[in-house]
Amino acid sequence: MTLDPIEVTKQLVAISSVNPFKTIEREGKTIGLGNEGEINIFLEGLLRSLGFSVRRQPVDDSGERYNLLAEKGSGTESVLLFGHTDTVDVKQGWESDPFSAAEKVVDGRKRLYGLGVNDMKSGLAAILAALARVKESALKVKVAFLVDEEFWSFGAVKLVESDFLDDVVLAIAPEIGGADYSPEVQWIGVGMVGRCEYEFNLKGRACHGADAWTDSNAVSAVHEAVKLEGIIIDYCKRVSRKIELAGIPVYNSSFLSHHQGGLPMLSVPDAASFVLDRSFLPGEDTQREIETLNSLVKQAKDQGLIDERLEVRIAERARPTPFCRPHFFEPSTPAIARTLKILQKSGVEYQLGIGRSVADENRIASRGIPTLTMGPWGAGSHTPQEWVDVESVVRLAETLEAVTRSLS
Repeated sequence: MTLDPIEVTKQLVAISSVNPFKTIEREGKTIGLGNEGEINIFLEGLLRSLGFSVRRQPVDDSGERYNLLAEKGSGTESVLLFGHTDTVDVKQGWESDPFSAAEKVVDGRKRLYGLGVNDMKSGLAAILAALARVKESALKVKVAFLVDEEFWSFGAVKLVESDFLDDVVLAIAPEIGGADYSPEVQWIGVGMVGRCEYEFNLKGRACHGADAWTDSNAVSAVHEAVKLEGIIIDYCKRVSRKIELAGIPVYNSSFLSHHQGGLPMLSVPDAASFVLDRSFLPGEDTQREIETLNSLVKQAKDQGLIDERLEVRIAERARPTPFCRPHFFEPSTPAIARTLKILQKSGVEYQLGIGRSVADENRIASRGIPTLTMGPWGAGSHTPQEWVDVESVVRLAETLEAVTRSLS
């Protein structure tokens, strides 16, 4: 059986799997509402037709939302190909039907435009097309199609907690590549930054608005928040930087993402809050970040930059799943070195990189499994101009086939 990765991409784009970005509370647990049912049924059928045994892994007690886990072959070790099935919502500005992968030639190269075509339905199609040409072997091949990557990663978190990964020696996600390199080059990510949100809750002292500058006991939480935000913005600039790991450049970016405060009355507000969205480079000490932030607040008070009477509480922003920690695997890591050697023998020109955002790869890598991102050439993810290069998708399928076959 053979599968055309472009035709499969078009079929997947035609199936809406938009994440509703909603949760409900049920029996004290946070349940994510999903929309991957139809695409999962389609993918399950294809996997079974390729000879894979497939099971549905519920991601919560309701059983209504599930990952697809498949495997084929035997042996004590396995290689995992994985990706997510959900997409973001439809943004305004699409010039074509976002659920119909429109073809367009740009600069002499054919592109597909559609929702999720780059992030990451063409990657799922490449997995299937590659596996359609790989026979059973001594090394087991596993596949995980995961829900909810675009929101809380309920799918990946559930997978990481299971024993499905116990024998995996290499994991590959054909997710977003990029367009800032040659379309003839296969981008390979050997790491990713991490990310966490920190909520600053400020407590001041209220008074009547007419006495804002005359009441010596008043401490405007909003005024102080603005001053403290300036200090944290300077901190963001310092920690957002470029480094190199094994000669591979990596950047990160941190910023303030939320601000709230004020009262609907003539009163000086006694409460305000804001959120720091902090990106971590591989190797940074994520465990001590709150300690660092509290030190900045203390220093600001000592220097008279903010009112010493202001109460500031800093905590990780509440979320139903852990935040993503950064990771990096040396290219000399045995499973990765072997993969790169296979690509060289296959004549695949590649470029190593480190991802600047977070994804399900962070979750898999947290198990200590060497994890690669190996995406197509494209851009515009999460925008109404999302596209992927047709030739790069075909090449990606061939590359995944070569790696899976040779590792096997």
